[in-house]
Amino acid sequence: MVRRSCYAALTSYSPEFEFDGLPRFGFVALTSATTFSSQTPTNGSYCRNGRDPIWSVDSKSNPAFCFHSPLMNHPRMKSFVGAVALFFFMTTSVFAAPLSGQADVVDGDTLFIRGQSARIRLYGVDTPEGQQTCEDAVGKRYLCGSRAADALSALIGRNGRVTCEEADRDRYGRIVAVCQANGREINAEMIRQGWALEYKQYSDGRYAGDEAEARKAKRGLWAGKFVEPWDWRRGERLTSEASTGSDRKCAIKGNISSSGKIYHVPGSRSYAKTNIEESSGERWFCTEEEARAAGWRAPRG
Repeated sequence: MVRRSCYAALTSYSPEFEFDGLPRFGFVALTSATTFSSQTPTNGSYCRNGRDPIWSVDSKSNPAFCFHSPLMNHPRMKSFVGAVALFFFMTTSVFAAPLSGQADVVDGDTLFIRGQSARIRLYGVDTPEGQQTCEDAVGKRYLCGSRAADALSALIGRNGRVTCEEADRDRYGRIVAVCQANGREINAEMIRQGWALEYKQYSDGRYAGDEAEARKAKRGLWAGKFVEPWDWRRGERLTSEASTGSDRKCAIKGNISSSGKIYHVPGSRSYAKTNIEESSGERWFCTEEEARAAGWRAPRG
């Protein structure tokens, strides 16, 4: 038996097909994973043309369709299967193509390939933010977000060439991908070196062993103290770190007014005239993402 799995959501008009035990339908639908087979279907409901079963639909998960060979000579079926096969070939070829080229580092978990419009977010990892500070083994503060970006640059190397396999797109439109450089997977290596954490909320657990190894060896961030990046974006800070941004390294103003909680970035229209009173619950933020996570919004208009 020869089998080929594909992915699509297609409909094809075919007035002579009917669903076994149900009224006649004017279409045949293929959804999710479709398996073409030379074997006669043995379970599920049969889509029929006269007395011959054309394919079966698994009634539990509804992903599997088996084309039955006796009707493959039917003119309508030939045209339909040919169109489906061409569609699958064209779409899977487009999406399977890896991204490759000269890369520039944006931060510890983000890069972009020259000539590509979208930035690439490393799948399954999270690194400290650009202005985030951590403590080293002797308690000295350092810019750990900057150190993570340096580690990513070192992994990519002088030639700067990477190859990335897209896994998803995030809400900001960035490509989420697993990337390779100089024969090594960047995502896993960043975690192994201790400059990235497994982003458990968005990963499948594949880097758990790498993180455990880095923690045990006290590499990178694990040599000292740090706040997990996802918590830092929500406003959590080390006791040695300015929690409100009063040192002005974090210069986004989180104002509270009759219009609600609104943040103002440097250079914006109301930034200069906005005063922050921390005693009233107003705050300073390092990033807009941190401000939004804490419940503030950008001004309208």
